[in-house]
Amino acid sequence: MEFSRQMPLAQARPYRQLTMADPTAALTLGDDWWQNNADNYRETFIAADQNAVAGESYTLKLRKSAASPMAARSVSVVITGLASSTAFTNPNPNPILTAVRASQCGLILPQNNASVVINARPVAGATSYDFEVTVDGTAPQNIVNPTASFNFGQLNALPGFSRIISIRVRATVNGVQQPYGTSCNVFTRTQITRIRTSQCGLTVPANNPSVVINCNAVAGATSYDFEVVVDGGMAQIVNSANPLFNFGQLAVLPGMNATLVIRARATVNTIVADWSNPCTVSTPVINPEDEDFTAFSTNDKTIAYPNPFSNQFTLRLVNNSEATLKIYDINGRLLSNEIINDRHEIEMGQNLPSGIYMLRVEQNNEVLNFKIIKK
Repeated sequence: MEFSRQMPLAQARPYRQLTMADPTAALTLGDDWWQNNADNYRETFIAADQNAVAGESYTLKLRKSAASPMAARSVSVVITGLASSTAFTNPNPNPILTAVRASQCGLILPQNNASVVINARPVAGATSYDFEVTVDGTAPQNIVNPTASFNFGQLNALPGFSRIISIRVRATVNGVQQPYGTSCNVFTRTQITRIRTSQCGLTVPANNPSVVINCNAVAGATSYDFEVVVDGGMAQIVNSANPLFNFGQLAVLPGMNATLVIRARATVNTIVADWSNPCTVSTPVINPEDEDFTAFSTNDKTIAYPNPFSNQFTLRLVNNSEATLKIYDINGRLLSNEIINDRHEIEMGQNLPSGIYMLRVEQNNEVLNFKIIKK
């Protein structure tokens, strides 16, 4: 004999629900509990559980040991402290379970989307389905539909970014509400970040571990991944707790004339976002300090003079065909980019402060580099 608080029997035979006036009430069984000629088994005292509360309902269950025979000759039971006794029969001895379709469990779904549909396995003869939906561990919401599905538009609020949604479902068959089936989790997408627009297209210093690349922060993010591809090689993944990384975290520092394609993604609630659009940064084509020019910087018939200069210098081209002129500072940052046509001489450098610069001339499918100095 045992007490089990509010736990119905999984059998169809009639039994009684007992309400104990005193939570310390006990059952006393007679000596002729289960017995026959070959066996004699009894339990003489079983008290209510330690968490019992006066007036609560308990289920009284008769149980025999596995070694005892099935036939009961006679049973005598003394119950003390009984407030009431109600006879009833377990209405659902063989529960019919359903659950969210396995193909949907674990899916990452669109955020703030009322048209998202969750489907359960249909049950023959079911007249309704009760979906219990819990978002991020908050109070559950129940949605009852006549069919084995519901949509997010039926929720009190649409799930936003990075939500963990736990769903159980139960069916009602022949007027009897069945137990809930196995819980299933689905997720909504994490917000997509991106490399800051101000950094895309930049020329950054070569061989410099302190170069920092930033992405936009995502609320609630616990980590960020940066995918870096240098000159079309193998992708490197840099993980960071913050929305940034530096070149010192790469396997090899990007050298001169390197092109880096970078993407980023955030993780929130263990939900990893899609990669951002790629962003390209580069290092200088040539280090200005590698060139050595004196008063006149020349290359064949292309001349930059005077060099050094005080106010401006003159660039004399080999001819007046189209040319692209770029000026970089000593750190490789692009300061000006100009395309000219039908000009043989150009005056440049008026707006430059004193310093060392690299002039890059692209003309006639050739590239010429000059180190120029403004005093």
